[in-house]
Amino acid sequence: MNLAALSITSLRSMLTAGETTPREIVESIATAISAQNDQIGGYLSADLDRALVEAEASDLSKPLGGIPIALKDNINVLDQPCTCASSFLKDAYLSPYDATVSVKLKQAGAVLYGRTNLDLPPRTLPFSSPAILTITTAFPGAPQVVPRQQWPPRWQSQPWVPIPGAPCANLPVTAGSSD
Repeated sequence: MNLAALSITSLRSMLTAGETTPREIVESIATAISAQNDQIGGYLSADLDRALVEAEASDLSKPLGGIPIALKDNINVLDQPCTCASSFLKDAYLSPYDATVSVKLKQAGAVLYGRTNLDLPPRTLPFSSPAILTITTAFPGAPQVVPRQQWPPRWQSQPWVPIPGAPCANLPVTAGSSD
């Protein structure tokens, strides 16, 4: 079973039933990232050793106990890189503190694993096809391409491109794009 492709709800059910472990979930996600990240570039960094230690220590009684969560690379996580996707900060900055969202996710039992890429300034992308890259940063699993025809009807008329799993990262469609 590909644990990296399952929802948080499914993974939590499996964890509480003893059908899997947080370590197995982290390893499945790490495998998916390593298999696809060179092509997709969705993850800028991921500390597998640290995530495995945190997974082993997970408190499954918490709401996100044992669930790996990736954060955008502009959110500080103590002692992890935070480059804002800038080559200038690559290998030059480790966060000296946890951002509030990082603290709250840890308190809820999440295993913070991976720093995801940011969109291009000024938050627009030129689209040349009726498909988008859907980055599921709040859920385990690999990014996927979703044809516009399969979007929910409420999204099809929007002037922005929705990114499910990343509710604060909706990309506006640029003027003159084919979409």
